[in-house]
Amino acid sequence: MSYDNIIAGNGIGISITGMLIVFSALILISLFISMLPKLLPALEKLFPEQHHHGAAVKKEEDHTPILAAIGYALYCKKTGTLPKK
Repeated sequence: MSYDNIIAGNGIGISITGMLIVFSALILISLFISMLPKLLPALEKLFPEQHHHGAAVKKEEDHTPILAAIGYALYCKKTGTLPKK
């Protein structure tokens, strides 16, 4: 294995070209991320936020007493201490 095969197949030029492409892409991504806070207000003017009229959100009920009663009933059944009818 020698460097002759790399030189003969333009391996150095291909690897440098690949590194430049990746480096350029990373720079573009970095610039986009850094410019994003400045771009968002401009986009907000073009596309204002719309308020959707959806169904009213139901308040979640407190099921704690029901769950406690079920737990107590299961405990009593397991231990055999259910009250007589």
